[in-house]
Amino acid sequence: MLRAGWGLVWRRQRLLWWIYLVSLGLAFLATEPLVAMIGPVLDHSLASDRLYHAFDLGFLAELLARPDFSAPAAGLASMLAGIVFLLLMLLFTGGILRVYNEDRTFATGEFFGACGRYFWRFVRLIILLLIVLIPVGIINAGFKAWSGSLADRIASPAPGVSVNIAGKLIVLFLLMAVRVWFDLAEVQAVAEDEYAMRRTFLRSFRLTRRHFGSVFWIYFLPSFVTWIVTAGGLWFLIEFVPHQAVGLSLLITQVIVFIWILTRLWQRASETLWYHQNAPGVAAVAYVEPPPPVSGAPMVDMPAPEPPADAPGPGDIPLTQA
Repeated sequence: MLRAGWGLVWRRQRLLWWIYLVSLGLAFLATEPLVAMIGPVLDHSLASDRLYHAFDLGFLAELLARPDFSAPAAGLASMLAGIVFLLLMLLFTGGILRVYNEDRTFATGEFFGACGRYFWRFVRLIILLLIVLIPVGIINAGFKAWSGSLADRIASPAPGVSVNIAGKLIVLFLLMAVRVWFDLAEVQAVAEDEYAMRRTFLRSFRLTRRHFGSVFWIYFLPSFVTWIVTAGGLWFLIEFVPHQAVGLSLLITQVIVFIWILTRLWQRASETLWYHQNAPGVAAVAYVEPPPPVSGAPMVDMPAPEPPADAPGPGDIPLTQA
């Protein structure tokens, strides 16, 4: 499934590049308020070398304390860009899954039509997802309280730290399992063109429970590889890239972002193919708008065909039975 999903992403790689360009554009807009605040100061000051060739925490604190610098405004711009990207990805998901479901090239209007067709269904799915995440949050709070109580009652910090780590791993596993469940619900909604999201959510839960091992690895393995690549890229950036190599730093970080987007599309493509293999009777849905009626055309009732003269009547007995 992962190899087949990779091939599907490669065949429809235009989706990958468009999503990356959208994220890059939003990132550029998110940095503009910060550039507008610190640009006039650093562009004409020799003190900027203290941030360009190294990282001077004292100078950074002095810069942030300037009256003309508003950290909340810069943070708000980044937060708004993140929210916009989240909403756009929620909108694009319907079109992405339709493309992977039918494995063909969509026209622009057809793609955005599919996006709008499934948008509100996915909004309802997110509401159900948030309800399911409430028990996971309670479990996380329980482990946190348990770890704190052990730290207060036992002199050694080892038991509290062990409980905290174990709790985080369990919660991470539960979050991934819920994410797989939610992904299959989205795939099912598109593959079967389903409107009832509660029924879809329950059916995807039963499907996930029956095949949890296989579908969980489809989600986990690409994520694990991406975590390793991300850690290696950040380690290389910190250890070997000088502070003044802005272009190389930008290239490495953008490669990491690109890999994260690629991984997510790889997961969605593999989940779509897995669903078609493990949900018998499911075929690709090609939604076609009904043709409009021809204006001015007369409505003619076609007469029923006359039966043959030698056809038996309703009360006649067939010759074979006689």
